[in-house]
Amino acid sequence: MERVREARHLREEACRDADTLFCTSLEQVLAEVYDNSPQIFPLRDFATALNGRASGSGESNIRVFKTKHVYPFDLKQTDRSYMRPEQAAKCPPDRFIRSGDVLVCNIARGTLGRVCHVDFAEEDWTVDTQIMILRTEARCLGKWLFYYLYSRRGQVEILAREKGIAFADKRGQTHLYPRDMLTVPIPLPSVDDQHRIVAYLDSVQKQTAALKRAQEDTDAELRCLEQAILDRAFRGEL
Repeated sequence: MERVREARHLREEACRDADTLFCTSLEQVLAEVYDNSPQIFPLRDFATALNGRASGSGESNIRVFKTKHVYPFDLKQTDRSYMRPEQAAKCPPDRFIRSGDVLVCNIARGTLGRVCHVDFAEEDWTVDTQIMILRTEARCLGKWLFYYLYSRRGQVEILAREKGIAFADKRGQTHLYPRDMLTVPIPLPSVDDQHRIVAYLDSVQKQTAALKRAQEDTDAELRCLEQAILDRAFRGEL
C-alpha cells in the first residue's frame, strides 16, 4: 500500500507540473507581448458584454449553461439545464451563445472571473444570469481575449472590478457587472500575431491536457491495484 501511496503522490505532482507548464508558457507569452509595447484598449472598444437572461429551470428546448458548466478549456456538457418556456419566448437573439464567444462567471467569490472560450455552440444554447457573454469584433480573436483574461494579469483586472461584500450576511454574493467588465484594458497585438500566439498556446494546452489524461489513467489503475490489495488483505492472503 505504501508504494501505491507513493505512486499516487507522484501522479498528483505530475498533474501540478502540467498545469504549471501551461501557466508559465502563458505568462512568458504575455511578457513578450508587453515588451513589444502593444496597443492597449478598454474592452468596450471592440467587444460587447451581456449577462444571460435565464433563471431557474424549465422544459423548453433552449439549453442553459450555468457556472457549474463554465471552466477554462471545458464547457461541460453534463448535467443539462433548460430554460423555462416563458423565458425562452422572450430571450433576445444576442443572448444565444456563438462559437468564438468568451463566457465569464459574474457572481460569488470563488467562481467570479472564471472564463471559458466557446469553441462550438449550437443555435439553441444560452446562459443564465450568472454568466456574462463577451463577443468581440474582428480585430480581436475570442481565443486571444480568453487567454488574456485567464492569465494572472487578466484575473487581477477582473477581480479588481468585483462589487459587493464577500464576507457579510450574504456571504460570497459579490458581482461583476458588464459596465465594469468593459473597462478592462486589453493588449491588442496585430490579428496575425494573435493567430500565432493562440496557435502556440493551443499546442501547449493540448500537450498539457494529454499529460493530465495519462495521469488520470494511471490513477484509475492505482485505484484498481489498491482495491485488489485490500481484497487480498480482507481474505487474509497478505
